[in-house]
Amino acid sequence: MSGSTRTSRILKQTLIFILGLALFCGLMGFAAYLSLGFVLGKSKEMTVPDLRGRDIVDVLEQMETENLGIRVAGFDYSDTLAQNHVVRQDPPPGHVLKTGREIRLFLSRGPQKIQVPELRGLRREEALSHLEARVFKAGHSSLLFHDSIPEGHVIASDPDAASWFPAGSSVNLLLSAGKRPLILRMPDLQGMHAEDMLSTLDRLNLRISELRSASNPDFPPNRVLDQTPPPGSPVLAHSGVGVIMNQPQTPRDALDLIQGMRLVRYRLPHTLIRSHIRGSLTAWGLTFDFVDDVFEGNQEVFLLIPGSSEAHVRIEENGFPVFEARLHPFTGKPDILYAGGRYGFSLMALDPSNLPEPRNAPDRPQEDTNP
Repeated sequence: MSGSTRTSRILKQTLIFILGLALFCGLMGFAAYLSLGFVLGKSKEMTVPDLRGRDIVDVLEQMETENLGIRVAGFDYSDTLAQNHVVRQDPPPGHVLKTGREIRLFLSRGPQKIQVPELRGLRREEALSHLEARVFKAGHSSLLFHDSIPEGHVIASDPDAASWFPAGSSVNLLLSAGKRPLILRMPDLQGMHAEDMLSTLDRLNLRISELRSASNPDFPPNRVLDQTPPPGSPVLAHSGVGVIMNQPQTPRDALDLIQGMRLVRYRLPHTLIRSHIRGSLTAWGLTFDFVDDVFEGNQEVFLLIPGSSEAHVRIEENGFPVFEARLHPFTGKPDILYAGGRYGFSLMALDPSNLPEPRNAPDRPQEDTNP
């Protein structure tokens, strides 16, 4: 056998082997394809359940039995769901998946927490503004006497400053009621002379808040007839006391001017707007308010001042001074220090001998004297 014939035979056998191997591989690939298609075609499909609001542990137990994969894809803050509960899912509920596929879950971190600000020493209004800026709500306010923190300022907060709480939480405030007041026993002023009465009140840090006069011919003049509060009552230091002094009085004319007394009158302008009137009197070494109230338009304020001592009268309307005068003992004319009415009307003091009839009474403050 020649060499060329042998080579040709070898090549033919090699070609046959290669073709047989290729045919075998093709048959095996085709069989694998058919098998995979059969397996995939038999895979189950299922509807994705609603996992929102559920605890992650419960979700894992359920998905293990249903042959679905779970993957935690992220975390979100939630004001309604506790920590590690499902906030949202992908794919959403109702979506169809084949078994073995994966569901992506986003879990709750719980409510977002914010640090409570430091409020100690702030005024109540400032503290509320700070809480509002941090998205906190104002809770209850309580009062407590405090020696160093001024009245109306914050002593402490609940929750405490620097603690972390969810936005929208309520913060309670403990406010200072100022220093604990000194409680005194009201002295018996009845029968005291005016000078002794004023000295007693000054020594006890009390002040006259209301001074009136009455006539009792069986009682010495310039003596205390009655008092408020009554003797022995508990009173706070620096509080006001009402006193009625005995002053002999005799009717004089239609305005009921009193012998030895001076009458100060102030009429509000004829308007529908109410005004706050504050009148102060300085006499007998003390300064006190004889009126501090709100009046309707065209109302009139009266004050009787004994003519035996020097007095200083000041009247303010809505915080604006409208009348100020110094009254000398038993003089017909006072020294008017200020007479510029807020509404453009001048103020003057009238001599009792020239007083008009009541129906023609002036519209602005007037002071009548009766030496």
